[in-house]
Amino acid sequence: MSSTLEFEGGRPCVDCLGIDAWLQLEHDGGRRRYRLVEHYRGAGNGRRFEEAGEWIADGDLLRLRNADGGERVYARLAEGSLQARDSRGQPLPAAADDVMMPVNFATVR
Repeated sequence: MSSTLEFEGGRPCVDCLGIDAWLQLEHDGGRRRYRLVEHYRGAGNGRRFEEAGEWIADGDLLRLRNADGGERVYARLAEGSLQARDSRGQPLPAAADDVMMPVNFATVR
């Protein structure tokens, strides 16, 4: 059985009109993969960045590890949203608005 979760969010940006983010988490048997797309509105014709890698659930934390060795950490909040955190899982004062809300859940058998 495989399942997919999708999240969307937006956050402020210092040198653009805002950053829109979309995150897809896939769980297929033992494999856990993610894809993250960030779109910077109004900056350089709408710059777009994509990364992919593996995700790990670590208690209430979600760790996204990309192929280059980088890691992003999100806390899973009570209402199902994800909030950016530092590598120890502590809140980031500058990222209080960096929250992604669940938009889709699909299970395929």
